[in-house]
Amino acid sequence: MVLLPGCSCCGSLCAVSDGIARSDPKDEGNWIPSGTWKTSVTWTFTANPGDDSGENWYFYGSSATSGASVGGLETFDWGNICNWWSSRNVDPSAGIFTASSFTTRATRLPPASAVVHIYTTVNTSSVGPQTVKKLYVWNGTIKAGSEISATGTAHDTSGGTVFNNPGYAPGVLENGATINGGAQLNGPNYMFTRGTINGGAVFNGFSYLGLSGTVNGGATFNDDSSMLENLATVNGGAIFNNRSYNYGFSHTINGGAVFNDLSSNASATVYGGAVFNDSSQNNASVYGGAVFNDSSRNLNSGTVYGGATFNDAACSNRTVGSFYAVPCTKKFVAHPTDLPTCSGTALAGCHASNPGCGCN
Repeated sequence: MVLLPGCSCCGSLCAVSDGIARSDPKDEGNWIPSGTWKTSVTWTFTANPGDDSGENWYFYGSSATSGASVGGLETFDWGNICNWWSSRNVDPSAGIFTASSFTTRATRLPPASAVVHIYTTVNTSSVGPQTVKKLYVWNGTIKAGSEISATGTAHDTSGGTVFNNPGYAPGVLENGATINGGAQLNGPNYMFTRGTINGGAVFNGFSYLGLSGTVNGGATFNDDSSMLENLATVNGGAIFNNRSYNYGFSHTINGGAVFNDLSSNASATVYGGAVFNDSSQNNASVYGGAVFNDSSRNLNSGTVYGGATFNDAACSNRTVGSFYAVPCTKKFVAHPTDLPTCSGTALAGCHASNPGCGCN
């Protein structure tokens, strides 16, 4: 039996005699994406120029293809050449769970110039931190202890890595795993990260930053995405759009936040100030002051430290005092002892209509 160079497993499937063709990915064609993740990304197959300018590599490990012999650990191993493939018979978004879509084994591990597609759980611990050009994670988990840096810009995003969920099981980043170079998480179904993303992150669909997850470099939350589980942290500021929300206990955003559309600061903490636009809402704590614009609201549990300003039709539901006291003492506030600055059309607490939302 002749093993492929770098093969870390001992099964016969790693042997040249296993009947599966082998090739160098630089000699195969590439799948090139077009369109947007928000609507539809399509892939076009093009001939490879025969160099290392961005060849495609595919990671797919299983007991049937990786020669697993020790609890299946070889199926996760980035350093196991048996998990790497140089070509597929369908585009990268199709055949997520189909081993037969992988037709040709790679003859070497991916270099820093590679465009890598991940289809099953992966662990880089055996080979240390890895660098690629672009990384697309279609399925599976990046295990704790793994670190992958993507130096290029993945399709239709500003970072180097895209986690995709085309209606199947989500790609996830375990607590203790690290992605460098920025990342985007696409729905439409639930997908989460509990690891560390350096270089910023974009969350789309129903994706979320989960338990103890950390994003350094700022984060944008779109659609119904969120900071959901406890102890999540964003450093470098955050933007919340659509119906996204900051929800959970011991969540922290450092560097300020902007809430647009119907988004909300639901039960977490923002440091560095916040701006609430459109119909967004604050129902938690903001340190560093806050500005409320348009029809945004500060709800009953919303507390702003450092001063609040209400513009346009923005208002606060939180009150101190009583409308029925003689004289009336009802005031709309965003802090129990610090009156806001009222620069819009919101009514005062003691207005004759006894409004439910206002500014004093």
